[in-house]
Amino acid sequence: MQRKLLFKKKRLLKKIPKESYRSLIRYMEKIYLSDYELKVFMARRFSNLFFAMLPLVKEEEGGRILAEYKQKFSGKSEPVMISNIALAAWKDKIKSGKCKRILLADDIVVHGRTLNEVYCQLKRWFEEADIKDYKIDVFAYAESEQGLLENMESLKNRKVQKICSEGEWRLISDRIVGSLYLLGQPYTSYVPNMRIEGDSEFGRYIKELLADKNAGFSKQENAELQMYNTNTYIYVSSLEHEPALNFSVRIYEYVDLNEYVFVPMVMLEPVNLQVLREYLKEVSSLIYGLCAEPITDEEEEGISYRLAVYLVSALRGWKYIRESLQFQGQLPAYDKKEEEINFSAVILKEGMECLEESKLDELWGKLCGIYKSAEKIDDIFLGENDIVDLNNEFNDIWKETRNSGNLDRFFGKFLYVNGQLDEQRCREESEFSQRFMGYPMAMAAKKMKLWNAENWVRAVLNAIDYGKGSIISKVVKGYCFSVLHAGEQNCKYYLNEYFPFLYGLNYIESYARRNGWTSGECGQKRKAYLKKYRGYWKEIGRVCFDSDIVEMERMPVSEKYSEVLENMAWNYFGDETCKEGIRIAKEIIGAKDKIGADELSTNL
Repeated sequence: MQRKLLFKKKRLLKKIPKESYRSLIRYMEKIYLSDYELKVFMARRFSNLFFAMLPLVKEEEGGRILAEYKQKFSGKSEPVMISNIALAAWKDKIKSGKCKRILLADDIVVHGRTLNEVYCQLKRWFEEADIKDYKIDVFAYAESEQGLLENMESLKNRKVQKICSEGEWRLISDRIVGSLYLLGQPYTSYVPNMRIEGDSEFGRYIKELLADKNAGFSKQENAELQMYNTNTYIYVSSLEHEPALNFSVRIYEYVDLNEYVFVPMVMLEPVNLQVLREYLKEVSSLIYGLCAEPITDEEEEGISYRLAVYLVSALRGWKYIRESLQFQGQLPAYDKKEEEINFSAVILKEGMECLEESKLDELWGKLCGIYKSAEKIDDIFLGENDIVDLNNEFNDIWKETRNSGNLDRFFGKFLYVNGQLDEQRCREESEFSQRFMGYPMAMAAKKMKLWNAENWVRAVLNAIDYGKGSIISKVVKGYCFSVLHAGEQNCKYYLNEYFPFLYGLNYIESYARRNGWTSGECGQKRKAYLKKYRGYWKEIGRVCFDSDIVEMERMPVSEKYSEVLENMAWNYFGDETCKEGIRIAKEIIGAKDKIGADELSTNL
């Protein structure tokens, strides 16, 4: 095993239990060696995790798995691996009968709505083509025993490695996100990224750049990332009078690995699909010969929008390096695997990074000349019930949190509420329910400008990096736009903002369960704890919102978060607020408690 790969493995094993590591490796091995013509990875997290762990999988047991793979697929076509967002590119091959065996793979299935939607879409394509001898299987690493919706067609064809309680799958989710940072894998999707060695010419240039306080990059402060020895820096510029909401650059610094990852992203204005296709044709003509394949209109509208975001972000990223950073060395190439997974093809050939600056200017100028904002897009937004509901929540949360000046808190809470609305829909609807649409980024941009809220883009990107949310594309009535959607880790709002509150509540609930208290007795102690600890929170100048206290009063903490709280406790070792939380919890339940209090206090 190569030195750097071995180092990554050791980093992982320091943070996650050995049995968890072996379990993940075996699951990835199962997917890697499975014999399907097409393997579809659901969601950005699992796609990133699979390819981050694949080098480890290949080298385990002296390279046994890689040797077995080569032997298994010797003399025949290897399986193709793509993200579910690239599936539209395979429609014709699937309906022609060239691809009849398909695997849908995911890490954690909670409700399975997106997975089932993809399953039904594939089944519909086969039926439209009158193909009967097809096979669609579903693999999942973990599944929530409480959350999965009933009456889903994909249920009968799924194979699951672990059936988990709510607390258990949240712990697995937390460890997976941590593993991505330990392996030096950015948590992104359908935006370009370039990996840069710290000792390279551009790597040394970035190191000097990040040390310059006037360079415009802000460092994101997060206790969890610091424990992984990972730093995140964000630069944001507004693009007024241009067809974009803003342009941002994220730089991930993996200190132990001596690597950087550079991620440029343009948030496009909403656009009419016909205008979008016109732009893609213009780009295709200007970079003909540099694209692996000519850019074509896909029947699935969303992939055209994602392709435009990718291309514009890549071009703007190169332009930024040349003009703003004034780096004169060879421009690094973007990750080709990202293109293959998300678009089922290499979009930008090697050598495109050597495009002369005039060509980059010409490509950007074409975008500015063709791309027009959707004049009636607000009418379309407010014609969707999901957006109306989320807009009301957006306004209410802003009223509550604006005085704190903490935009990370604002977007963290908004994404948590978005997730709660999703959960409520699942509980109330007996039939298969669609996920909430998400909140349009164009609306967020207008609101933040109206409210004079600075650095809101940084707060959104920060939430995305920790899995609290994601930006996904939507097409409604012929218009394409991006929305902010609740992520897998949206519960981190409470875990990050109120860890000592939850830790103390978890202690009280655990003690109550061991001692046979009634729910009423436990509830009284919980309320008393929240009231007293909130007083301490105010004394030290920390903000706490009434609605959050109400939420924590009814939150079954040990059921939902016990495992995650214990996993996160090492982040707060020696933290005075946590020590005080345990002290107050002991006082609330009485001095008779010895064992439980000692057990929990040692974690801090």
